[in-house]
Amino acid sequence: MAMSRLSALWRGTGPAAAAAINATPSSVAASRPPTTVPHVTSAPAEAIETGQALPTGVEPILKPATDTISPPSTPAASFSVDPAPEIEPWSPARPSSSTAEKGKKNGRVSRTQPSYEVDELGRRKNYPTHVPLNAGQNALLAVGSGLWGVMNYATRPDLIATLSETTSSSFLSTLHEHMSMTPEGRQILRDRPTLSSKTVNLDYLRGLRRGTLGREYVEWLDRDGITPDSREVVRYIDSPSLAYTMLRYRQTHDLYHTLFCLPPTLVHELSLKVVEWANMRLPAAALSSTFGPLRLSAKRRRMWAQDWVPWALRQGEMGRTLNAVYWEKRWEQGIGELRRELGVERMNDHKVESRWRGYRVLREMERDLRRKGEWIDEPEEW
Repeated sequence: MAMSRLSALWRGTGPAAAAAINATPSSVAASRPPTTVPHVTSAPAEAIETGQALPTGVEPILKPATDTISPPSTPAASFSVDPAPEIEPWSPARPSSSTAEKGKKNGRVSRTQPSYEVDELGRRKNYPTHVPLNAGQNALLAVGSGLWGVMNYATRPDLIATLSETTSSSFLSTLHEHMSMTPEGRQILRDRPTLSSKTVNLDYLRGLRRGTLGREYVEWLDRDGITPDSREVVRYIDSPSLAYTMLRYRQTHDLYHTLFCLPPTLVHELSLKVVEWANMRLPAAALSSTFGPLRLSAKRRRMWAQDWVPWALRQGEMGRTLNAVYWEKRWEQGIGELRRELGVERMNDHKVESRWRGYRVLREMERDLRRKGEWIDEPEEW
């Protein structure tokens, strides 16, 4: 159309050219001959349903479909699913699961975060036992618990627990990362097991043979009147993941006593704190092992530094990360075999053993069981 108008203008052919130039789309359309549309007769849909033959030129009328017709398929949009919120399986109090159940329906992913309760000041709690603190409150609590807790190490374990939580946030991130580097540690972080009288069958452990980890652990608890429930819950760590890392460290502390054959005396608690500092780099362990010996006499403090500190540093640095050991899966394992696997050893210096009565009693008891053939693990060098 446009080309014919330009051609006429170029040739300048008088009235024909003017008519071509002044022509409009509507006028051109009007000049075209009308198109004849054949008449189509419609037939009712009942004729189709009954299978009747339709005459030529008859088109069926179809009933509208009652089922939902899917829209044309389009390429799926690319989006990322938010990670699932961390729900704390290690605490009896858990958020409502109604939102999660709705999100699971028809395979859909719910992006609604679970709502935990808030404290009396209106601050949101990240897990049921969480006590939110600002920077000033955290610093004040760390100083107060450090001054009073370290000097009253044996009588105020709650202050030591507070000190460990208010000073370990950045260090816990490193410990959490070390746990995730091994398959066993990753399994712990996925399962989040806990050690308590509700989760550990102590009667089953009492039925194991002497020399297994489970039997020696429960013997250690019964001998000193300790239960797995004696450890403090975590309160002052904001991250739920790091809070579990701290809880795991706290609940497995008594297993370290069993592993290294250390009685729950002040000297050996301090020795174990040195092991924990060298192994996990937690500030509370360093503070406890630095200021805790001040409660000893000058003579015993020198003996402790000479006999136990070098050994404890060596065990912590050479052995595997203790927080990444899945102890619950090793109850029936021989404790001697476990020590060799983890790369740790007990204090085997006879002179040191003779100077510390609590440690000597435990070693003599084990030797007696070995002589009677009641110890499951193979003999070690003495």
